[in-house]
Amino acid sequence: MPLCRVAPLAAAAPPCSHARAPAPLPRALCFRSTPVHSLKRRLAAMRPPAAGGEEAGGSGAAAAGAEEEAEQQATRAAAALAADTFLRDEITVGVGTGPAVNALLEEIAARQGAGKLRGLKCVPASDVAASEAAFHGVPLTTLQEGQRLDFFFEAADELAADAEGSLAFVIGRQHVPQPQLHRVRELAEAATTNVVLAQAAVVVPRLGGSLCVAVEEADWEESGEELDDIFLGDAELWRRSTEEGAGPRGGDNPYVSPEGHTLIDIRFYEGLKLFGEDADYGAIAREIEGVPGVVAHGLMANVAAAAIVAGREGEAPRLVWRGEAAARGDNAA
Repeated sequence: MPLCRVAPLAAAAPPCSHARAPAPLPRALCFRSTPVHSLKRRLAAMRPPAAGGEEAGGSGAAAAGAEEEAEQQATRAAAALAADTFLRDEITVGVGTGPAVNALLEEIAARQGAGKLRGLKCVPASDVAASEAAFHGVPLTTLQEGQRLDFFFEAADELAADAEGSLAFVIGRQHVPQPQLHRVRELAEAATTNVVLAQAAVVVPRLGGSLCVAVEEADWEESGEELDDIFLGDAELWRRSTEEGAGPRGGDNPYVSPEGHTLIDIRFYEGLKLFGEDADYGAIAREIEGVPGVVAHGLMANVAAAAIVAGREGEAPRLVWRGEAAARGDNAA
């Protein structure tokens, strides 16, 4: 792959016959990339201002508030369906991160407060999940070596609605807090049944956008170079930073987790591809997992047995099993 080299500011004088040849510049990883701008931000900048001044702004805020309330109601209804379908007394479930999982924790707390779901305990897949469960008073426990979970619930950043009904989904796109992908993977592998929770808006015909990969910080450049070679022409790679406006290499303060992992985002130009093709999600996942230094990634392929998809515009939430189409209407492929 091409290397980044720094050009000299001025030409040096011709060397004399006794001068030694200059040492080669050090090799440096150069992710092939330019900044990716938020589509929503670009569209907002292009949108003309609303007519009517403060009155128009007030009505817009009211509409946004009503839309947010409708989404929250849909999320709570989906959580209730998940609880009705899967939860019972004396089981242990893993919980991930996100509004849909938070709604499920709230539902569990309400039912336990009413004397139901006795003995149910949760294993959190992140520090945020642990805090959310503790806030609602849901009993917590830890995953012991060799222990199985009855269920693991995770929220999707994006859920595939392919004709095969793969229920492949993506996690880990949030930056605050940074995802703990290795813990999610640990609980997903320990669960007898994995269930993904998704808003209707994130159900898409083909997964795309950004895919987060956790790698060992000590050898991140080698891992990044190999990932860059695999997805050459299909994506660009950016190392996550703790500061705004950092470049592809993470700037002066790249993010490193307490476990010594750094995060690399594979930013696909279109849908998720492998060697230029719309490959099977499982094949893409295996290619990433084969790179030395990779700890975990956010492509959950062949994981979920079922999905709970929140309704939109007053629709009821839906339970979808693997092998069934996850979308209908405008979101169908």
